[in-house]
Amino acid sequence: MTVNLQSEQIHHQIKQHGGYLPVDIVQELLAKNDMTIDQLLVALMSIIKESAIMPISHFKVGAAVVGATGNIYTGANQEYLSLPLSQAIHAEQSALAMAHLHGETEITKLIASEKPCGHCRQFYYELANGGSLDVVMPDGKIETLSHLLPHAFGPKELGLAGVLLSAASQSLKLKLSSDEELVTHALQAAEKSYAPYSKSYCGAALRARDGKIYRGSYLENAVFNPSLPALQAAFVHVIQSGASFADITEAVIVQCEDGAVNHVAMSEVTLKAVCGAASLQIFAASRR
Repeated sequence: MTVNLQSEQIHHQIKQHGGYLPVDIVQELLAKNDMTIDQLLVALMSIIKESAIMPISHFKVGAAVVGATGNIYTGANQEYLSLPLSQAIHAEQSALAMAHLHGETEITKLIASEKPCGHCRQFYYELANGGSLDVVMPDGKIETLSHLLPHAFGPKELGLAGVLLSAASQSLKLKLSSDEELVTHALQAAEKSYAPYSKSYCGAALRARDGKIYRGSYLENAVFNPSLPALQAAFVHVIQSGASFADITEAVIVQCEDGAVNHVAMSEVTLKAVCGAASLQIFAASRR
């Protein structure tokens, strides 16, 4: 099998679409290289992991998921100097955040350049098909998530009907109305957030110097710690779109005020550590 994947072209396509390869490009790559989707995913790992930010571990990890649409969503690990390690993002988390951002409702395959850790296996168990999800190992072997995470605990064990990616959006109303574009994007991200345990729906929107806006939604987990903050989800959108944290000048966080978790304090510290002098506005919202 001859693999003809041009790294620069792949990176360009991912950046152009804000963190994913559209199904038509995926099909073109499969046909051109006479390969299966699993073979393509394995081949993509060396390209995708190059977007990793790892000043602490110095270890690059890339990940990708295939959505029901056939799109491939990409991600890489992100680490932040001077912040607690709990604020770092795993590659597998970032790939799923990209799928969520772009409205994917189901994931059919997951791959990472390294074997997924327990943290990420738990994160993916939050999906409706979590137990039966195909995980492509770095050597191309296929495992199901239930095999990799035996005796799992998650939303199914709690009788939760609406699970990650398939949960209904919330209807939120700002306590202080605003028609500013960045606030609207943050509100929409908050409405798409997944917080069935704390009800602390939260969204983040970041504006770069060139006017582009990047969004992220809070994604919660049944065992709490693997939950992905909205601001970090927006950071994933920044990097997977080919932008830089140094480009970010403004940030808005919208959070539901009647939830059990307050996202503001950690968001303030994280934004300052990662984006320097970027301004931050906080807006409270309530469920309609």
